[in-house]
Amino acid sequence: MQYMTEDKKRVTVAIPLHLHTKLIDTGIGVNAGIVKGLELLFQDPEANIPESQNSPNDELVIELTDVRAHYEGLQKLLEEKNERIKDLSREIEGLKKEVERLDMFAHYFKSVEVKQIEAPAPVTKKPFWKFW
Repeated sequence: MQYMTEDKKRVTVAIPLHLHTKLIDTGIGVNAGIVKGLELLFQDPEANIPESQNSPNDELVIELTDVRAHYEGLQKLLEEKNERIKDLSREIEGLKKEVERLDMFAHYFKSVEVKQIEAPAPVTKKPFWKFW
């Protein structure tokens, strides 16, 4: 790119020292580097992005949809877990009531006097020759 002197406006610019050093090291020159930087600044952002840089964005969109699907799956799993916890809590309450009822029966039977049932007297068999 040839820059003609009549198309130029002289400007004094202060740039950070590390950028000046990098500019000198590349061999482009201070004026050419600043002009290229300003051209890039005012260029159409879509025209500045090469096609190879669009693919990572596409990959990020695909990854985002995968993450959203995984998140929705985890949400459903969490809801199922919460429902299971509620069911088990209801079951525990029912079992606690059953234990209280059985404790009441156990206390009742402990307080009641238990009669010993005597075993019946053993029946003696007569020998087979004594049939009368």
